[in-house]
Amino acid sequence: MKRTYQIMAVILIVFSHAVYAGVYMKQKRHTDAFQMMGQSQPAKDMIEEIWLTDNGFRSDNQEQSMIYDLKKNVMIMLDHQKKTYSEMQVGKEMFPGMPDQEDETEAAQFQNMMKTMMKMEVSVEPTSEKKTIHQWPCRKYIMTVNMAMGQFRMEIWATEALKVDADLYKKFSAGMLSAMPGMQQAVSQMQSEMEKIKGVQVMNISTNQVMGQTMKTTMELLEFKEGKAPADLMQLPAGYKKQNIHGM
Repeated sequence: MKRTYQIMAVILIVFSHAVYAGVYMKQKRHTDAFQMMGQSQPAKDMIEEIWLTDNGFRSDNQEQSMIYDLKKNVMIMLDHQKKTYSEMQVGKEMFPGMPDQEDETEAAQFQNMMKTMMKMEVSVEPTSEKKTIHQWPCRKYIMTVNMAMGQFRMEIWATEALKVDADLYKKFSAGMLSAMPGMQQAVSQMQSEMEKIKGVQVMNISTNQVMGQTMKTTMELLEFKEGKAPADLMQLPAGYKKQNIHGM
């Protein structure tokens, strides 16, 4: 399931290190070993760096990056190993592996089948459980996503000690989830439910039950600070080739 904008050109020429305000986060993501369709996947640790700005946000790790342009409502996924990128209009249904159908009836039938399979219910439940993670006092929330293919459950620990634009952070959180296949149709519901989560996520533990297999991932916030984001934050790296959302 792995899956540009330019501003004030004259100023960028004069000030080659031009920047704009934002929030920087560094997090560690650990995925437990698992088996899927006869293939064994080893445990993996990965460091991710994230910038949140009024223009959009960007997440980078050594394998891939995600750029979400809020002005264009476009999400760009970059594969650093293949040197490729793909674009997705947020809110538009995109299903990986969808065949190219010249027959409109067949295409519509396929879309309806996939929508049925990926139909989901999202809920967030605040709890009274609290604890300190690193130096941040946190409260526990449970997020559950039920769909025909399985269940996605996330234990979220969030703190109100860290200050961030609530609306921007809500879009960021929902946007990260909407990058998952089939999640696009539930973006508005996710945003509504995630309003129940107060503050910034310091740790979350997600458990996916798919086709009888369990996949567990833990995210831990390591660093959080306000700063100046690079002026080229939303730009694509040179030499990357565009591909469609289905990987063709």
